[in-house]
Amino acid sequence: MVLFDERPPFEKAWLATSFRVVMAGMGDDTVMLIAEMYKRGYEPDEIIFCDTGSEFEHTYHFIGWLRSWCNERKWSKVVVLRKWDKDGEPLSVIETAEKNNTLPPAAFGSKSCSLRFKVETADKYFHNHPECLKAWGVEKKGVPLDYHTGSILRIIGINADEPQRAERWKPEHKWVQVFPLVDWNIGERESSAVEEVGLYYPGKSSCICCPHLTGSELIMLRDKYPEDFGRIIAMENNYIRHELRPDSTTKGMCRRKTINQKIDEYERDQLDIAEGQCQLCLLQ
Repeated sequence: MVLFDERPPFEKAWLATSFRVVMAGMGDDTVMLIAEMYKRGYEPDEIIFCDTGSEFEHTYHFIGWLRSWCNERKWSKVVVLRKWDKDGEPLSVIETAEKNNTLPPAAFGSKSCSLRFKVETADKYFHNHPECLKAWGVEKKGVPLDYHTGSILRIIGINADEPQRAERWKPEHKWVQVFPLVDWNIGERESSAVEEVGLYYPGKSSCICCPHLTGSELIMLRDKYPEDFGRIIAMENNYIRHELRPDSTTKGMCRRKTINQKIDEYERDQLDIAEGQCQLCLLQ
């Protein structure tokens, strides 16, 4: 059952749903969203993060900080999900690429990173969660979509400076997605609530091996996390040595450019643009 045919305001959707989760990317928009919800008196049932196993170190540090912050206030809880292989071992975007002497799928224009590590991981969690089944009004997986109540609220941290991302909204049987920062007209790093409630802006959240990192982000990785930077250089070199074909348009991790070419371009021209848009980073 579809609860709303048009994207509802956050407050209206909150009242109409029974299980409410923040879909967290654990970047600056996530912390604004959590701080504003806390200040305004909205406590989600869970704060869910799908870990690709390849995140920036400061992202993992922030997750630990946020867990402690929630525990101290007895407010919500942070749930970190991982993708597992058939042998029960955790998968990661970068390890998968390293083992196959290749690059993350996004370097070849594929969205399989997003589907495999974010969408499938979250869906599996929801489909096996007792509270989700209760909210849907079903007793097991595999029930036709139109039997679901749609009363799960997925709260997304898109800020008001990117309203076009919220325009992708569509009605769904299983849940309603809302974008409170857009509704509240809070743009990038514009929330005074972050410091007021004892949180902080954690910075960029993405995979360290994301083909869509900008030049300045690669420089940040190089200067702040040299071991991780060395790892993505080695990954790229393995691809070039073993898999790069003469006719391939993917020359390195940054698609048509190698990592160092992307950095050189930024240092020379100060053009700080990504090569396309990463689906993994849409919900930061």
